[in-house]
Amino acid sequence: MSHKFAVLGLTIVACLTPAFARAQSAVLGPPVWKVFSSTHPTPLFYAASGLAVGRGGSVFIADAGNHRVDKYTPSGALLSVWGTDTAGPLYFEGPRSIAVDPSGSMYVADRGVVKLTSFGRFVRRFSGGALDAASGLTAAGWDIFAISLHAVPSSPLYDRLTLTHLSPSGKVSTVRVFSYPDPPADALLSAAIGTTGSGDLVLSIAGQKHCHSCDGRYYQVWTLSQTGKILSQWSAPGGGISVSVDAAGTIAIADTGKIDFMSSAGEALPSFGVPGCGPGQFGNDLRVAYAPDGTLYASDSQPGPTLDDQLPAAMRAGVVHRLQPTTSPAGFDDSLRGTCPVVRPSDFGQIQGLAVARGGGLVVADESYGLVRFVSQTGQLQGSFPAGHPNFVAVGGSGNLYVPDLQLDMLTKRSPSGVTLARVEPAAFEDAVVDRAGYIYGITPFGQVQVLAPIAASALVERPHIVRQWTIRSYEGSVSGLSPSGIALDSAGNVYVTDTRSNRVQKFSSRGRFLRMWGTQGSKPGQFRTPIAIAISSHDRVFVLDRGNSRLQEFNVDGKLLGVFGRRGMAPGQLLYPAGIAVDSSGRVFVGDNGNDRIQELIGAK
Repeated sequence: MSHKFAVLGLTIVACLTPAFARAQSAVLGPPVWKVFSSTHPTPLFYAASGLAVGRGGSVFIADAGNHRVDKYTPSGALLSVWGTDTAGPLYFEGPRSIAVDPSGSMYVADRGVVKLTSFGRFVRRFSGGALDAASGLTAAGWDIFAISLHAVPSSPLYDRLTLTHLSPSGKVSTVRVFSYPDPPADALLSAAIGTTGSGDLVLSIAGQKHCHSCDGRYYQVWTLSQTGKILSQWSAPGGGISVSVDAAGTIAIADTGKIDFMSSAGEALPSFGVPGCGPGQFGNDLRVAYAPDGTLYASDSQPGPTLDDQLPAAMRAGVVHRLQPTTSPAGFDDSLRGTCPVVRPSDFGQIQGLAVARGGGLVVADESYGLVRFVSQTGQLQGSFPAGHPNFVAVGGSGNLYVPDLQLDMLTKRSPSGVTLARVEPAAFEDAVVDRAGYIYGITPFGQVQVLAPIAASALVERPHIVRQWTIRSYEGSVSGLSPSGIALDSAGNVYVTDTRSNRVQKFSSRGRFLRMWGTQGSKPGQFRTPIAIAISSHDRVFVLDRGNSRLQEFNVDGKLLGVFGRRGMAPGQLLYPAGIAVDSSGRVFVGDNGNDRIQELIGAK
């Protein structure tokens, strides 16, 4: 038996859900994120971890990258979006699988199994025991079957697989545990579950043999009764990620760059597709699901290429292939378009610093491209000037710009349009801020705060006039550097420094008297992992960009935590390798989201 399929384009419009997280509700009004300036178009979905087709042909995608579930018509029109990464009944940490029963009710594997009505209304979360680690779901009529893998500590392997049978009310009917290694020295890498037309279960398993001179991976397909009795075991060419079975018993298995097929008797059938991103081509992250009419859908989440700044591009090409049987010699209809990631050369290299221009808009220090860029109040790029790999940019009260040149070990004073007015050398700062009188507060790589007198606009080159300086805590007598990273001033002139060595914020008076410090290493609210940048609003709210935790934290001037915003990811309100930060006079917070090649704006946190 052979299979040939027609590949049809599925054009879907993405619906974005604002995402944010707060540690406590001290700030009035719900702050919201939006993409302020971005290189790339909005993707269809970021990372489909589950795919299912309802009885009426609607397509359901569990989008782990967006923390949501999408519902589409068979032709690709977006019908509904459910889920968020904020606290509440529809909170999804990262949905791992999805199943749909005959009524259209949805079951989502995410910190247990979440049941939703066909309209997306939360019904119940089934949890406890193996269900808390559910990674695969399938519907056999009205009943739901979940598989959970049990990890070997400090290893990418699993030693047990639990099959749990749930009724629509969440009652657990049977639990069957399959132990590994079986045979000895074997382990489990991954597994996926599907259902046959007769109600039996199908497991696609990726196993691992222990051997020193070979890869050791192997693949199997098991058929099981609903009570967990093994009916058959066959070798397979690939698998362990996604599996689906049509009404005739043909088994479709997601593989690397292709879809494998097996007959109901375990016979290997010709595969379909080749690696790539064109018609009949697939990436490495496939999910498959048969529709009742025999149409096979495959979600394909392909990552973009590495950009010029050498940071990997976020996963941006979420595409659904619709495959239908055909007798065409070519095996597919080449009308499919848009499967390749649309990643053009980045407008941003590495956003290392942000500042608010005097008339609004942003000034961006783009270190890898060696440019200072201007961004309008609506997020549009409006020109740039070369600056020798700037690691920050500061704006003075008159609108003049202060830009470092790391290659020449100097600080330049420029007009608001970027024309050089004066240079100060030697001057090596990790970050700097300018007060209303023109005094420059800079943090050196060796933990010193230096205060420079205002730079005369008429002097082409001058030596720095250090008014005062002091060393921040833990750097006294140290010869190692490159740990202090950010500096800011509050309305009273107090100085705040972020220190990545100790993962804390230090506060000093304008004269250098130590006042307080806060923060420890960790990921709990109020803790830091590499606090990379700091900015203070006109209302004296202190915003610290917690790079290692991919989030933004808000404090008052005494170090009391007011809010936590963002998390690691690619959707709006999520961050990858964030760096620069700035706050305008109305309280809008701007974050340089390096890994996603964009600037994000947080509105309402003031």
